[in-house]
Amino acid sequence: MIPHRGRGGQAISWEGQVDIAQISDFHVVETGALAYGRVDTGGALRRAVKALNLLDPRPAAVLCTGDLTQSGKDAEYAVLKAILAELEAPILPLLGNHDRRAGFRRAFEDLGLDFGPGAYIQYAYDLNGLRILVLDTVTEGSDEPLFDAERLIWLKTALRFEAPTLLVMHHPPFPSGVGWLDPKDPLWSQEMAAAIASAPHVVGVLCGHVHRTMIRRWQNTHAVTAPSTAHQVALHLSSSARPLLSNEAPGFLVHRWAEGALSTYAASTLGFEDRFHPGSGD
Repeated sequence: MIPHRGRGGQAISWEGQVDIAQISDFHVVETGALAYGRVDTGGALRRAVKALNLLDPRPAAVLCTGDLTQSGKDAEYAVLKAILAELEAPILPLLGNHDRRAGFRRAFEDLGLDFGPGAYIQYAYDLNGLRILVLDTVTEGSDEPLFDAERLIWLKTALRFEAPTLLVMHHPPFPSGVGWLDPKDPLWSQEMAAAIASAPHVVGVLCGHVHRTMIRRWQNTHAVTAPSTAHQVALHLSSSARPLLSNEAPGFLVHRWAEGALSTYAASTLGFEDRFHPGSGD
């Protein structure tokens, strides 16, 4: 066991190496339908699953960071579960603003995860010395994030366990720079930020929602958003209120916790299976 020094200077222990994949914002629709009338989100997720099954070493878990379906319908969750059943690693799903709590619970009750508090979808998961805290930042029926007192109390209680900890949520608790995507209330995550600032054992914050990779320091820790397995949000870093998506290459992330540090690797699902050895041709 090797000590890792947290942001406050205290020793944080870790054991071995853990690889965790992150896929996000699937927006799965019913069989035969296309998201926005043009995106085969189910086919895109199938490509992501095939790519993840090629990873070596195989990830210890796959984080599914929200907007798993387009509108939270049971029929959409049924398609989603059938696709994810092909994944050769356990999944850790979380809620996005396109999902619905009731349908989500029905879809994933077989995983045996302890959702809460109350109707919220938050839970803790321990993985070889690394602690994962999944948070619910959703205001059901709205794109706007929220992290109220009940959810905050749950987080503060969970953070008392001082193991290396990853926080996972759908909405990034920091601005993305894409004007139409950022919340109307820039202070919605203020109390969450204060809780994280007092917990130096938080080694990373992993998010979805942005539909592209973004990396920054936030509350003195490693913060990342994941690309979508389907369509991306157009890289338009302005205050424009006009939503704009793009057909850029879909992708996923792999996070490795090793030697007291978190590393993040980005990959595209396009061409992932087309591999060759250098020097095998001119």
